[in-house]
Amino acid sequence: MKQLPMIVFGILTLLAVLRAFFRKARPGPIAAAPAGRPLSRGASLLLSTVFFVTGLVMVYFLGIVPGLEVLAARSWVETPCEIISSEVASHSGQHGTTYSVAVVYSYMAGGRRVTCSRYQFSNSSSSGYDGKAKIVDHYPPGSGAVCYVDPANPSSAVIERGVTSDMLIGAALAVVFAIIGFIVLFTTLRGAAWSAGRSTLQPWQQAGG
Repeated sequence: MKQLPMIVFGILTLLAVLRAFFRKARPGPIAAAPAGRPLSRGASLLLSTVFFVTGLVMVYFLGIVPGLEVLAARSWVETPCEIISSEVASHSGQHGTTYSVAVVYSYMAGGRRVTCSRYQFSNSSSSGYDGKAKIVDHYPPGSGAVCYVDPANPSSAVIERGVTSDMLIGAALAVVFAIIGFIVLFTTLRGAAWSAGRSTLQPWQQAGG
């Protein structure tokens, strides 16, 4: 998914929106209407809900799915493999360039040779070229290595079957995204409840509140 830059951009966007929602939802005297047209209550609720659901989806794909694959790979079969190619892949985005390990290898499974290109279970990329370069140097083309093959699906394999730093970074950012989305949603609901409660007061009660 190579979407770490997008996640960072999303978090920055959510922080800005969160700040705006806190200002909007803070109880206080009724102020003059802003020059611009504010979002309706329904639109604000829809927007905050989308943020929260997006965070949960990111937690699932960047944290839960790779974690389950790591657990399942404990029973995968250790198999000799041959490195066909290896390089540090770069991914350019709005917030800079990130890197990932791109390796292609082959192994024998079920009496036939299978080619695979998965190094680890995390599909995200991150900054830090040197760390990826060291991994690539460890797997030069033509060298032998060890991969782990899924006995239920011999065409599925991985070289690094444990938890990696890229996986931890992706999961941590996804959790932060979900938490911020929840706070935005909670703030929106709190502001809506406060506005609804205030609208039921009599004019003399609003003036005194």
